[in-house]
Amino acid sequence: MSSDCNFTGTHNILFVMLLTQSTRKFLQVTVLEDQNFYLYTVIVVSHLYLGSTLLSMPKHEPFTPKAISNRIKAKGLQKLRWFCQMCQKQCRDQNGFKCHLTSESHQRQLLLFAESPGRFLGQYSGEFKKGFLDILTRQFGTKRVKANTVYQEYIKDRNHVHMNSTCWFTLTGFVNYLGRTGICKVDQTEKGWFIQYIDRSLEERREKMAKKVKMDMDDEERMRDVIMKQAERARERLKESGELEEEASYSELKKSDDQKIEFKLPKMVPVKDKLKPLEILSNAARSSTDRKFDKPSTSKSVTRPKSALDEIKEAEEMYKEKKNRTRCWLHPGIVVKIISKRYGERLNNEKGVVTNVKEERFACLQLLSDEDTTVTVEQKHLETVIPALNRTVLIVNGAYRGQKATLESVNEKNYSASVRICEGVIRGRLLENVEYEDICKWHGHSSALRVKIVERKSEDWKDATKRETMDSMSFELDRLLETSLPADLEIKPYSDLTEPSMDKVRSMLSKMVIVKLNGGLGTTMGCKGPKSLIPVRHDLTFLDLTMQQIEHLNLTHDVDIPLVLMNSFNTDQDTKRALRKYRNVKLSTH
Repeated sequence: MSSDCNFTGTHNILFVMLLTQSTRKFLQVTVLEDQNFYLYTVIVVSHLYLGSTLLSMPKHEPFTPKAISNRIKAKGLQKLRWFCQMCQKQCRDQNGFKCHLTSESHQRQLLLFAESPGRFLGQYSGEFKKGFLDILTRQFGTKRVKANTVYQEYIKDRNHVHMNSTCWFTLTGFVNYLGRTGICKVDQTEKGWFIQYIDRSLEERREKMAKKVKMDMDDEERMRDVIMKQAERARERLKESGELEEEASYSELKKSDDQKIEFKLPKMVPVKDKLKPLEILSNAARSSTDRKFDKPSTSKSVTRPKSALDEIKEAEEMYKEKKNRTRCWLHPGIVVKIISKRYGERLNNEKGVVTNVKEERFACLQLLSDEDTTVTVEQKHLETVIPALNRTVLIVNGAYRGQKATLESVNEKNYSASVRICEGVIRGRLLENVEYEDICKWHGHSSALRVKIVERKSEDWKDATKRETMDSMSFELDRLLETSLPADLEIKPYSDLTEPSMDKVRSMLSKMVIVKLNGGLGTTMGCKGPKSLIPVRHDLTFLDLTMQQIEHLNLTHDVDIPLVLMNSFNTDQDTKRALRKYRNVKLSTH
């Protein structure tokens, strides 16, 4: 069945295929275009009519599982180069991506990125690294796998962070980064790059377990260890001095067939004459003392009891040890060593100076091999450095935390050292059996660090100022003690003193000046005015009693003793009014 139709203007003929429930038919569609408007007229040239409309396949209801699945498939993975990370938008082709780049929303996102590009770039790089390592550790573990295989697994997630938005331009650059930082073992073959994850959780668990066991040791076990070490040192001293005989070492009896066996009998001891009673007693006493010396007794009576002063010192040392023993042993100015490959092969076994401590866990290090390089390392990846003998160390933990000392000797068997404190009030004190973990090589503060501490006005700055003050005071005290006479020569009995003459008393009193603090007490003490005006006895003040004593000395010995009142800014007027009642008083204000 056909039909002829005439149209004015230009017309085009399109062929479309419509699928009905019963059969497929070709429908001829003619589009009529007019000058002012478009009129689309569909002329069906067919003989198939079902009622008045065509039958078609029904669509799925919205929000049904099938409809959701179709939408997800429609929004599936496209080409990665047509994805905008800032806008989270996926374009289907190059033309759509180009249009998106010129859109207003994309320009706003670019302005946000321009304000802080480092923050966005670091955020995307961290998310990409975390997602990549999650797939590597969970799916492949510590197996050697091709890097591109892991990357293909990673990009299967539709919401993954694309590599073109990170600081790594290619997968090769990212793989090299994993190798430099010590996260993976990296090797290149003809088939490409291969990576193998390094699992450090086992080592960290072992370190945590060892630290926990060390912290769980109670005071009794530590005291037992100290006693055993002291006994070993005492036994070694006795061996060196020759007072203790070395234990006989037994070996297997070996002899040749033709070796002669010799026997030696002890000589006969001559019988002495009968001793006198006094000699018998003296010999018996001597033999008893010899027996006691040869065989030490384990009874408590032989051990010298501790005095009260020794117990007080021991309790004070234990208190200082408990108070100053902390988990953080990092101090600015010490030299430490990096003992982990977590920060790369290049930094492993490198030494650096601690310039700053953050959060009591992280140390900012300035490498000794390259002073321009600064790295932040966690405390658990560092260890102390023991210098040569007679070098300065810093006690980083324990009772004498923060004190500088000189390294005297090193005991490699017990991993301990003996140091002598070289500053402060306790300068010269020898500390023995100090563990390696409690001392560290002292490098000193740089000038920039010292200025930083002074400007910061922190607790470290206060402690440093206090230490310098105590050092100067201790130096002056030592100088006075060296030049002063012994105490027994300074103290003389009163009966041995001669009565001084009146002229000598007058000359001594003429050199005397009485100084009295006369500041205000404040309203919190319940008093107003200076201290000297407080009534003490019979309505007499401190100033009245002082003036009476001075007048008595002046009249008795014919001297003129001055009185200096040190007033504050709010007690001058009250003091001047009080001094008016005293006659013949010369007043001078400064």
